[in-house]
Amino acid sequence: ISQRDLAFLNGLLPVMQMDTARPGALVDCGDIIFFISLGLGTVTVNGHEIHLISSGAPVALLLSGRKKGQSFVFRQKETSIINIC
Repeated sequence: ISQRDLAFLNGLLPVMQMDTARPGALVDCGDIIFFISLGLGTVTVNGHEIHLISSGAPVALLLSGRKKGQSFVFRQKETSIINIC
């Protein structure tokens, strides 16, 4: 991880409660969970796969500004945002 990427991640802390999908948000879409930060792949936390995506990734751009209960089309499937934190 580069110093620039590390500085970006440090800028996300401390974790705040969020109600909008944006950098630093954990977005639960039921069958898929995204953490908008850096595109670092997938990690498993407490048995849940979390996809670490950059804020410039196509799916992050689809999520950007959306709130709990809103939906978007991802991989040709209507997907709803269950929760954001």
